[in-house]
Amino acid sequence: MQAMKPPHALEAQRRELRSSGPATTEGIDLAADAERSIAVVLPMREQVTRGRAGAVALNVAEYGQVSRLRDRLLVVGATETGDFALPYRRVRSRSWPIWRRDIDRYADAVAHVIAEYRCSLVEVHNRGRLFLRLAQRLGPGVRMCLYLHNNPQSMETLNRPAQRARILQRASLIYCLSSYIRDRYLDGVEGPAERVVVLPNGIVPPAERPPREPSLLYVGRLIPEKGVEELFAALHRVAGELPDWRVSIIGRAPAQHRRRYRRSLADLRAIWGDRLVWTEAMPHAQVMAAFARAAITIVPSRWQEPFGRTALEGLAAGSAVIASRTGGLPEIVGDAGLLLDSVTPGAIASAILALTRDPGRRAALGQAGEQRAAARFDIHLLSQRLDDLRCSLLAR
Repeated sequence: MQAMKPPHALEAQRRELRSSGPATTEGIDLAADAERSIAVVLPMREQVTRGRAGAVALNVAEYGQVSRLRDRLLVVGATETGDFALPYRRVRSRSWPIWRRDIDRYADAVAHVIAEYRCSLVEVHNRGRLFLRLAQRLGPGVRMCLYLHNNPQSMETLNRPAQRARILQRASLIYCLSSYIRDRYLDGVEGPAERVVVLPNGIVPPAERPPREPSLLYVGRLIPEKGVEELFAALHRVAGELPDWRVSIIGRAPAQHRRRYRRSLADLRAIWGDRLVWTEAMPHAQVMAAFARAAITIVPSRWQEPFGRTALEGLAAGSAVIASRTGGLPEIVGDAGLLLDSVTPGAIASAILALTRDPGRRAALGQAGEQRAAARFDIHLLSQRLDDLRCSLLAR
C-alpha cells in the first residue's frame, strides 16, 4: 500500500485543487469546514430521486441511513438532488476541455469537492476509470476504495487482468456485492487478494405485512438477459391452470425492446385479462409492498446475475422465490428458494405450478427466505461491518 503524504504536502495539493475550480456544485448547504471525512462517489448518471433511484443509489442510501458514521459521509453525484436521504453534493463538470471524456471531467469536478471537504477516504462505486482518474488527481495521500456492483470482466478499465491488478495495487479495499463478483475480479490477477472483500446489499424488510395474495411477481427491466421472454412463454402455458391467480410485472423496457414486449404483454393480457397488471415504474417502498403481497416472486435471469437484488427483496418479504442458478443468485437464495438449472419456458412453468399447487411448501419457502435474509443480509449488521472497515482505514 502506498505511503501517506506528509500533512503539509497533502494540504498543498488540496489548495491546488480548490483554487483551479473547474466545476460548479450544488445541493444541500454544507459548510466547507464541516467534517466530511468519507466521500461516496456515485456513477455519473446514477439517479438518486425517489422512484427513479438506481440500484447503486439505493445501496448507498440504505447503508448510509443506518451507519454510525452518517455524520461523516458526503455523497457526490451529477444528477438532480431530489429527496436523497443523505448529505449530497451535486457537481456539474464544465464542457471543456473538449478532448476529455465526460467521465474524466466528472472526476475532475468530484476531486475538487473531495479537496474542499478534506475527505481522507473515498469510496468510488462501480466505475474503474473514475477510480483511476480520481486517484491521479488526489494522489496517494487519500485512501480509496472501489465498490463493485457488477461483473468487472464486463466493465471498462476492469475487463483485463492487468487493469484489475493496477487498481488493486492502489485500492485500500475493493468491495464486491457477491463472491461471484470477487472471483471474477481476482481471475488471473496477482496481488493482495485480502483487499478484495465481499459486502452484499443489505435489506430493510417491509414495514408492513399485508395479507398474502395468490399472485406471481416479476420485478426488473424487460430485457432478454433477464429471462422475460421465457417467463412470458411460461405464463402462456400456466394461465389456464391458475384461474384464481394474478400476475404483476413491474419494469420498463428500453427503447429497442419496447414495441416487442408491449406486444407480448398484450398477448398475455388476452389470456390473463384483468388478472395481469404491468407497471413500468413505482417508488421503491411500493415495490417492497408488492413483494410483501406476492405469494411467488420469479427471478429468471439468463445472464450471470452479479447479485440479484430482487431475489433478496422477495426473500425478505416472505415471498416464495423462484430464481435461476446463475451468477450470484445461488449465494442469495441458497436453499430458501427454488433454483432453476435451466431457464426455459417449461422449467419456469413447472416451478410455478409446483409452488401454486403446494401451499405448504410455498409457506415453508417464504419463512425460510425471511430467516435467511435476516441472518445473512440484515442492513444493520452489514452496515456495522462496513463502518468497522472504514474506521480501520481512517485510523491508519
